[in-house]
Amino acid sequence: MPLLPYCIVSSESQVKPPDAGVRGGELLSLEESGLTCFYSEVEGPPKTSDEVRADALTFQETVQAIFAQATVIPFRFVTLLGSEEELHDFLEDHSEQYSEALGRLEGMEQYEMRMKQLPAPAEDEEAGAEYLKQKVAANSAALSVSEALRSAAGELVRGWHFRDSGETVRCYALIQREAQQAFKKAISSAKIPGEVRVVLSGPWPPSEFVLREQASE
Repeated sequence: MPLLPYCIVSSESQVKPPDAGVRGGELLSLEESGLTCFYSEVEGPPKTSDEVRADALTFQETVQAIFAQATVIPFRFVTLLGSEEELHDFLEDHSEQYSEALGRLEGMEQYEMRMKQLPAPAEDEEAGAEYLKQKVAANSAALSVSEALRSAAGELVRGWHFRDSGETVRCYALIQREAQQAFKKAISSAKIPGEVRVVLSGPWPPSEFVLREQASE
């Protein structure tokens, strides 16, 4: 059966994973090059929207249960591998990158700030000049809010990542685990425009900062 990998931790981590994962599959582990990957066997990808939601929820709960005990690098849902040999080769090929990331991100967690009600660009059918004007204004507002949030968090932030997908604007903050209460308080005090609502979620595994160039340290 295909393998569903959840996350990777350092083999030195003391982790007691949940007994079962997606669809009740036994949670197994494989060690390679100083890394431990937790996974389970599944019959295949989810086939209906209800199965997708249920599997995604269990997947996230499983990763969070392990993350509560150690720094993790999560896989994307839903990643499927064909065999233990394929998983072994994957860990071997990426061992240097993941070992470096786990060491650098030890004791860290990630928060996401999603911006809502930012000024929306005009519809494409409107005059081109007006469309571009509103688009620039929207981008400027998003950057302004991002800067206000980061400024409010100050030295609590160890890394910051801004992402504008065109429809949704998100900021990601990397902080030490023990700083989470201070970080939440700081973010809530940020001065941002009244028409913009910031939705904070976390803590999550620091997946946005696995690649060194994504972290503004």
